Amino acid sequence: TVRFFRGTPGLLGYDIWNEPYPGPAGQEALGEVMAQLPGSVNWEQDVEKAQLITGLTDMEFYRGLAEIISRHTMPFEEGQLTPFYERAAQVIHTEDPRMLLFTEPCYFTNIGVPSGIGRLSLPGQVFSPHGYDLIVDTGHDELYDPGRMELIFQRHRETELRLGVPAFVGEWGAFEGREGNERAGEQMMGIIERSLWSHAYWSWAEDITARPEWRQL
Repeated sequence: TVRFFRGTPGLLGYDIWNEPYPGPAGQEALGEVMAQLPGSVNWEQDVEKAQLITGLTDMEFYRGLAEIISRHTMPFEEGQLTPFYERAAQVIHTEDPRMLLFTEPCYFTNIGVPSGIGRLSLPGQVFSPHGYDLIVDTGHDELYDPGRMELIFQRHRETELRLGVPAFVGEWGAFEGREGNERAGEQMMGIIERSLWSHAYWSWAEDITARPEWRQL
């Protein structure tokens, strides 16, 4: 694949694994988190879903849940994901030593879970996290919480500084033109500019240039 794409105009690098999921460790983490929540929650019931999201605005409680998940996901990042990226980097540099390698952390870091991803031995590594508030794809944009977003990208900043490599926010947004997301977009652009990050806004909309978020971008 690297040999095929080598020399392509505008090619910046390779993003090897989109939102790496830690397999059984992810299910174990979710099970432990659900045990911390009051009562049983049926995610298919809209009212219960809204009540759950509303209850996750207590940042101390939310941080605690993120720490629980990290105990399950960090071993995956340290013992499997980073070595996988290391092997991929070796192959890519053999074929194209000038290419960048975009290394995404575990899927759960999207919501503020600390990352255990490691630094690679070869040059060209870019830390490429994603970040979304819990309300994305729930239909409850009105429950957006700026505290959760600050936590998510505070975690990413901590990982960037620990690794000592550039960061590129590979995904954020998914607002899809829905009303009420202007505040979220303004906050996110502020975080990005404050951190001096390059970034990519995610959207499934074919008419993105006609949507409200396009003006912010």
